[in-house]
Amino acid sequence: MSKTKMENLFVGESNSSEQERFYEAYTKSDSNDEEEIRFSRNRNVNRITSPDSDSDIDQCNRSDTECNEDSIDEILQELVIDKERRTDDTEENTIEFGEWDEYSDRQKLFSFSETGGLIRQLPGDVNPYDVFGLFVDDEIIDLLVSETNRYAEQKLNKFSLTPRSRMHKWKSTNPEEIKKFLELILYMGVVKVNPIANYWSKSPLYNFQLPRTIMSRNKFELLSSNFHFANNVPIARNDRLGKIRLLFDKLEEKYQKIFTPGEHIVIDETLIPWRGRLIFRQYIPNKAHKYGIKLFKLCSSTGYTWEMKIYSGKSADGVRETGLAHNVCLQLAEKLFYQGRTLYIDNF
Repeated sequence: MSKTKMENLFVGESNSSEQERFYEAYTKSDSNDEEEIRFSRNRNVNRITSPDSDSDIDQCNRSDTECNEDSIDEILQELVIDKERRTDDTEENTIEFGEWDEYSDRQKLFSFSETGGLIRQLPGDVNPYDVFGLFVDDEIIDLLVSETNRYAEQKLNKFSLTPRSRMHKWKSTNPEEIKKFLELILYMGVVKVNPIANYWSKSPLYNFQLPRTIMSRNKFELLSSNFHFANNVPIARNDRLGKIRLLFDKLEEKYQKIFTPGEHIVIDETLIPWRGRLIFRQYIPNKAHKYGIKLFKLCSSTGYTWEMKIYSGKSADGVRETGLAHNVCLQLAEKLFYQGRTLYIDNF
């Protein structure tokens, strides 16, 4: 075999150290192109013996002096066969891993047995205020009124007030006044000015007309200092969510009475911006607002919030909750079990 043929054959065989040594020795030789080179190589020979033999297989390792010399053509033919065999194995493996088998005997298939969507039908001319009233209805307003009045009375009876204290001007609030107070809070969330007193400023730089037409600044600040959602007396000292739990549970109940999630639901975390003092305030650097209160929410595929859980941090004794993601998913999706829904979650 010529050296040119030898070079072409060894292009794809450089991974074998034995072949590299052979090719280097061959190229350095002074033999003619058609001269046949013979050399010896060690081979393992598996020899099948007779049943009377001591072993079924007699393996013989022959040394250089004992081995027969093989021609170059025989060696190259074996290399070609070996290369074709490896190519065939690669193609078979590609086909094996590229094909998909039916996923069976691993999980039980459930068909979706519910109907997702609105439970309460809305009129065609519904407006944002009507939608807001579906969640913050008279029950919620009455709760805010009663707890705000209760807290104001507790302050008047418990604390010794200075003669010029604004609390001396306190008068029990009512549902209409609380609704106006909430309207101003929503307005301030859209039109942001600091400090709050500037909403009532008559300076040409501000001069907002809406806040002054709804209520006075003193009344707004008085309501803000007494605004409450629960009775402080029965709340345990280590209950971090005691002051908002009643309102939180009622809002969740409203969410679930108005809408039912469809087949696909998702659980993920969100952050409510907050930079004030709070023991369970979180810092998440990859969020748009890095500081705030972390919530876990179960939402429908359309983005409707169906259930929530506030993350209140470590317990009072400093022990961090274990299995948080597992517990959150089980708690939020518990009411939707065994109905054939698909839950999508992220790593949190």
